[in-house]
Amino acid sequence: MVGRILLFSDAASAGSFNLNTIALAISMALFVQVTLSTALGGVLPILARACKLDPAVLVSPVLASVVDISGMWIYFTVVNSFLGIA
Repeated sequence: MVGRILLFSDAASAGSFNLNTIALAISMALFVQVTLSTALGGVLPILARACKLDPAVLVSPVLASVVDISGMWIYFTVVNSFLGIA
């Protein structure tokens, strides 16, 4: 991911930020999101089965909502901490 960002991006499009830092922040956010999504995708069906619910019906909407919301939160938190925006 870092290589793709560095290869296809222009330093002028990064504004006053270092392009390497932006690439690292995006890659780190993506890594955390994929890891969390995979873990949740494995744990939620087990929890649904433990609660005597049908995992196929429950997990799909819950997992999609949690992954979408957490993805935005992870992305903005990681990029904010790397770039020191706020």
